[in-house]
Amino acid sequence: MGEEISQWFGDCCEATRSIPAIAPHADATQAERKSESGAMTVLVVGSGGFLGAALVRALHSEHRSVIGWGSQGKEGLDPDTGLLRLETEVPVGPEAVVYLAQYPAAGAIRHLDRLNKVNVVSALSVAEQCIAKGVKRFIYTSTGNVYAASFDPRAEDAPLARDNAYALSKVHAEEALALLRPNIEISVLRLFGVYGPDQQSRLVPGLINRVRNGKEVVTNPHPHDDSQQDGLRISLCYVDDVVDIIMRTIDSGGPDYVNVASTRPTSIREIAELAARELGLEARIRIGTAPRPGDLIADVTRLLDAYQPAFTSLQDGIRR
Repeated sequence: MGEEISQWFGDCCEATRSIPAIAPHADATQAERKSESGAMTVLVVGSGGFLGAALVRALHSEHRSVIGWGSQGKEGLDPDTGLLRLETEVPVGPEAVVYLAQYPAAGAIRHLDRLNKVNVVSALSVAEQCIAKGVKRFIYTSTGNVYAASFDPRAEDAPLARDNAYALSKVHAEEALALLRPNIEISVLRLFGVYGPDQQSRLVPGLINRVRNGKEVVTNPHPHDDSQQDGLRISLCYVDDVVDIIMRTIDSGGPDYVNVASTRPTSIREIAELAARELGLEARIRIGTAPRPGDLIADVTRLLDAYQPAFTSLQDGIRR
C-alpha cells in the first residue's frame, strides 16, 4: 500500500562531496535582471507539467516576464537523458529560478540513473549557472515523501527517509543545494499532496476516477489503533494555494526548508466520500487487511509563521 500511495501522488548521486563556491557574474547587475517592462523575470524549469503550467499562468496574470523550460521545448532538460541540453544556459535576466522538474516516484527504482539526473544533477547544474549569472533566488520543489515513515505530523527537522530511491534523490538534492547557500538564496519547498483540475494519475484524481467508475476503494488500517480505519491520513494542498506560496517565495524569499500543505489532514475515505457526493454516487469502500506503514501529515507551523497563507477547502478543491 505504501508503494501504491507514493505512485499516486509522488512522486544515487554523491551529494555530500564539497562543491566549490562560484562567484556571481560581475556584470549581472540588478538593473540587468529586470525585464524591459520593469517586471520581475522568472525562469521556470518544468513549465510544462501540472504545477509548472499553473505557476506560469499565475505569473503571466501578474504581468511577470516568464522564461519556461519544459522537456518538450528546445531548452531545458533532455527527456532522454534527464540532463540539461548542451545548448541550454540560464540567461542573464531572471531574478528567481523555480526548479519544478522531477522524475516521478513511479518506476524510480528501475531508472535510478535518470531519476538522479533529473532530481539531483540537473538541479545542481541550474543552481550553479544561477550563481554565475547573478540570479538572486533559487526555489527547489521537494516532497513530503522525504520524511521517514511515521503516524505523527512531520516538522522540517523530522528524520528523513533514505530507504527508497525517489525520497533519497530529493534528500540528496536538498543536501547538495545547501552547500551553495553562501552564494545564492535557496528555498526548498516540501510539497504534500498537491491536487487540482487537469491533474492526472495522482492520489486525488485516482480516487475520483475509482468512484466514478464504480470501483472499490480500499482503506488500510492503522496497525495499532482500531479507531483509525479510514486509510492513509494525508495533508493535501490545492494547486492554486501552492502557486501562491511559490509566488510569495519568488518575491520575498522564504525559509531554507518549509512544508507546503493545508492545515487540515484528510483520509482516503473522506476524499472518496466527498468525490462521491459531488458525482451523485455512492463510494464503495472496504477496509483492507494490510496495515499502512504510516501517514503523510505535515507540521505546517513554519509555513504559517512565514506566509500566513489561506487554503482552499478539500470540498471546494474537489468540486473545481
